[in-house]
Amino acid sequence: MNILFLHQYFKTPEQEGARRSYYLASALAKADCRVKVITSRQQKEAVFPETLPPGLQLRSYYIPYSNHFSWTKRLWAFVRYASIALRHALGSRYDWLYATSTPLTVGFVAYVAHRLRGKPYVFESRDLWPEIPFALGFLKRLPFVQRILYWLTKQVYKHARLVVAVSPSMKAHIKKHYGIKHVVCVPNMADDAFFEIPLPAQEAHPLRMLYAGSLGDANDCLQLLRLIHELPPSLRQQIRFSIMGEGKQKNAMQDYIARQGLRDVVEWLPTGNAQAVQQALQAHDIFWVSFAPIPWIDTGSPNKFFEGLAAGRICFSTLNGWTAHLLQRYCCGFIIHNAAALQKAIEAMQDVQQRVRMQKNARQLAQRFFHREKLTHKWLLALTAKGLLQRPAE
Repeated sequence: MNILFLHQYFKTPEQEGARRSYYLASALAKADCRVKVITSRQQKEAVFPETLPPGLQLRSYYIPYSNHFSWTKRLWAFVRYASIALRHALGSRYDWLYATSTPLTVGFVAYVAHRLRGKPYVFESRDLWPEIPFALGFLKRLPFVQRILYWLTKQVYKHARLVVAVSPSMKAHIKKHYGIKHVVCVPNMADDAFFEIPLPAQEAHPLRMLYAGSLGDANDCLQLLRLIHELPPSLRQQIRFSIMGEGKQKNAMQDYIARQGLRDVVEWLPTGNAQAVQQALQAHDIFWVSFAPIPWIDTGSPNKFFEGLAAGRICFSTLNGWTAHLLQRYCCGFIIHNAAALQKAIEAMQDVQQRVRMQKNARQLAQRFFHREKLTHKWLLALTAKGLLQRPAE
């Protein structure tokens, strides 16, 4: 069976970024499918690995993109990729198509190919588009265009053979607001084997906190620096905060650190691939998940959340929603919205026994609900149930 796999930001394990699509495409290849991935790269000199799983083919196109870009420039990058993807969707030989957002434009490509060629497709929604861009003010002066985009989004969901949502709340929203029933929830995955690193040593040392991820406006990591600055000076000296990432807010964050005298508390780590993230987690007790208080943002499934849990690290998160519920129910993290909450969490971490319990809880949560092999198997079974795989998934 031939499958066309569309993802603008497809990453292999050797690259920086989320590897979900690589694992899913590899699972299809392992199920005796021939998978052709159409993706982009942000740097001219970017090189993909020469060795890929048998049955997996990669086509990469140079399309610059950064969260430093304006909305107009980002939209142009989306349109450029969509035009390339559409060319493949209309001209390639395949049995069905898998389109994963962001951006939503890749869903439009799948829908057009379905209407013109009758090819079935699966649409995977990783963020609620267009809800989140609209919440950020995109096209706010053009309500008619917004209505058109909502209508097109409904068509993408409606005509898909299957819709894959990456969180329970996203699944519920799609079913309720778009009237779609053929939705399955397959959250992002915890690579338990890769991140099975030793739990942190419990001898006395400053509490070591790590943020590893994008530094864009949607993440608003400046808020983390403000929270740290608002701590009592005596408590601030009991922590160390490492930042590993690139993005639009980086310069502003560096200025804030210098201006507020936080250089003895905050350090920058070089960005890197999954191996570098694993090594960074090994040297820290806490990992941060940071997002701005944007409507719908807490329906997402942040990759760093699952990596940190798999590593047995305690989570400090600014998100509400389903991930906050997990942290509270399984006692493996804290929801931080102000300096008082951060102070309370840091003080709680002085109890070594509680810290050890929470670290073990984090790893058990990842293994129980988000194990990569289990979720990949669930995904394959959902595809099989829709007649998209020729034999039952093993």
